[in-house]
Amino acid sequence: MRFLRTTAGLFGILGLASAWIFYELFVVHIYGLGFPDGYISDFDNAQRSLFILCNWESIIFSAVLFFLCRKGKNERIAKQLSMALIFQILFLIVIFAIDYLLYIRLDHGQGG
Repeated sequence: MRFLRTTAGLFGILGLASAWIFYELFVVHIYGLGFPDGYISDFDNAQRSLFILCNWESIIFSAVLFFLCRKGKNERIAKQLSMALIFQILFLIVIFAIDYLLYIRLDHGQGG
């Protein structure tokens, strides 16, 4: 069971790293908005919400995994860890699908 606690802790660290990566992408994206002509498209506004949502979800996911690492019941930690990872994977699939649909449907400043 110590292996599972260590695994949960490592996934928690990976979750914090992904939150940091989402934050860095968000900052780069914000500084690049409207370049070079100042036009902020509908897609840019919609994508801003997705970046914030992904960042908060990664932080919450990391907190859950750190909680499992420290306080999880030994006999249920494998089930809880697998459910948390499945939720994370499903969440990211849904976010990528929403981002793709937004890219297709909204004006993203592609020009003419």
